[in-house]
Amino acid sequence: MIKLGLVTAIDEAKCKVRIEILDNDKLQSYWLPVLQNNSKDNKFYCLPDIQELVLAVFLDNALEQGFVIGSIYNNKDTVPISNKDKYHIKFKDGTTIEYDRNSHKLLLDVKGDIQIKAQKIDIKSNDIDIDTNNFNIKSQNLNIDSSLLINLKSTNIKAYASFYAKLKSLVNTDIEGLNINVNHINFNMNKITPIPE
Repeated sequence: MIKLGLVTAIDEAKCKVRIEILDNDKLQSYWLPVLQNNSKDNKFYCLPDIQELVLAVFLDNALEQGFVIGSIYNNKDTVPISNKDKYHIKFKDGTTIEYDRNSHKLLLDVKGDIQIKAQKIDIKSNDIDIDTNNFNIKSQNLNIDSSLLINLKSTNIKAYASFYAKLKSLVNTDIEGLNINVNHINFNMNKITPIPE
């Protein structure tokens, strides 16, 4: 037996809900499991909200054994987009996850913070643009390897090493500035002069 109902109570720990059967004089169901994609090794978890319209399947006419198989859009809760090529999730706070298989574009619009934990992260891209007020990197070892050119452009650039710093170029090193100040305790300058032929 299939029934439409509105969610009236949620058991978050057991992933179950109670619903009000719409065509049965506001009859309350027993606690019904909410159908998930996986529940054993791979575990999914998503619950409908209170007053959300859902479809339930019952195994008997007494409405004692059944489960909720999904939610249904309606005149009150309308479809968020209209595009067959998009996979779209929009959360209550406005955060959106969307993939457009036609334009091959993944959109993450997060209203809060993003936290990623991994043993290793590999990023490969033709171009990466980062636009932020503050950009902080904390690492035991930081390597930047460019086969052509590294450009650093800022109003102010400061480099600090608590123990040792080295600047090395195999060909030429140019330092240009209106004023150049070198503060040192010990200062060594070694020049290698080619032997004339």
